[in-house]
Amino acid sequence: MDNISGVTMQDYVGFYPEELSGLASQGDLLKALDTGGYTTSSSGGPLIGQSLEQTVHIVTFDIQKHVPLFKKIVKQPAFATIEEYNRLITYGEGGAFFQDGGVPRSDDAQYERVAEKVKFMGAMGEVTGPMIIAGRAKFGDIVAQQVYNRMAFLLRQVETALFFANSNNDVLSFRGIKQMIEEDAGTQNIIDKRGQPLELSDLEDGAQIIADNYGFPTDMYMSVREKSAISKLIYPVTRFASPGQAAAAGIPINSYASAHGEFSLTADVWLRPGSVPKGTADSGAPAGPATPTATTQAVTSQLAIGVYYYKVSSVNSAGESLAVAANAAVTISAGTQVGQLVITPTPSGAKSYRIYRGTSATNMTFLEEVPITTGGTTTYQDDGSEMPGTSKAFLEDSSQHALKQLLPFRKVDLARVSDSTRWMQIGYLTPVLYAPKKAVMYKNIGAAI
Repeated sequence: MDNISGVTMQDYVGFYPEELSGLASQGDLLKALDTGGYTTSSSGGPLIGQSLEQTVHIVTFDIQKHVPLFKKIVKQPAFATIEEYNRLITYGEGGAFFQDGGVPRSDDAQYERVAEKVKFMGAMGEVTGPMIIAGRAKFGDIVAQQVYNRMAFLLRQVETALFFANSNNDVLSFRGIKQMIEEDAGTQNIIDKRGQPLELSDLEDGAQIIADNYGFPTDMYMSVREKSAISKLIYPVTRFASPGQAAAAGIPINSYASAHGEFSLTADVWLRPGSVPKGTADSGAPAGPATPTATTQAVTSQLAIGVYYYKVSSVNSAGESLAVAANAAVTISAGTQVGQLVITPTPSGAKSYRIYRGTSATNMTFLEEVPITTGGTTTYQDDGSEMPGTSKAFLEDSSQHALKQLLPFRKVDLARVSDSTRWMQIGYLTPVLYAPKKAVMYKNIGAAI
């Protein structure tokens, strides 16, 4: 099978002492990942031998198919907790002609030194002694199955983080490609669809942006909805070579041949459109904020005229709280107004707020996540630059995108303090984008009509 966990210990030969490498536990992890597909569950109850089939079916997602960016991204070993690299800015400036008998003009390429901190991601697993004994005859090695399940959970988190992790919202996280494009490339590398679906011309425009920056587009990641929308664009021009014979309708579009090179079109289930507020708070999530105060402010914006409702939830590393409705709806009557939220924190250890917006009190979807202002209230102005219920897509030159790993993903056994076997599955990693201008983000993508 593919080494879904990334780099291996062969990348660190001679660097780490063997006792620190976790080589044996990495072998356990890879062996467990090769046991097949098992359902992910918050507890081991479904694995207890009752009137169940011998095979436990996958009911959520397949870690070999549903983490496409993690599978494709180049894995590189890291050798420090701060990974530094040089980014080439320009080969030089000015002209190259010179006079007979003279010398060419002296000029140097320009570089900048960039650093990304290695961050730590992990999941803990636990299986009780009775479960190990009672489940062995029916399902085999329960620990191996739960190792697979926890790895599935961890890789789902890694896949989402590669796109959307934001170190401003959580100091424990690395920077995802969205944040790196926004901060290091700028608005010229962002295509704003303003609620409209993707068109083939948008793919060409993104490829042109990358080509203008001396790159070659290789991979585009989009939601399942947007991948279907691209295929639907071909329906009106579909023709069958042999009318009257059996034919399969529909044309899956898995790549696009732009004027600047062909690139793959990959659907990623974790790029789905904005979610609705949670019906139940996550276990370990912080308390929600105090009731936010909603008003309008005189600031030029893209927010359409209308009435808007808001909810705000608190987020920490464990998850998200229930969302709290703002004290009032906001009425925007001109393009010179924004909806402003003033959020007073509830002492909770939250790191960020997730903001939801809708046109009714019962119809709100995710808008944006913002960091909490330390030591006071947080003021958020909704200027319409982000649109709820839309999705994002990313086009990149994959040769410029890598995942640095300080060690391979490892399984680390924990001390036994009860009649349970406990362990951690951990990874030390950070993505790097060597040339941010060779990546494009499409935002505010709406559903095809």
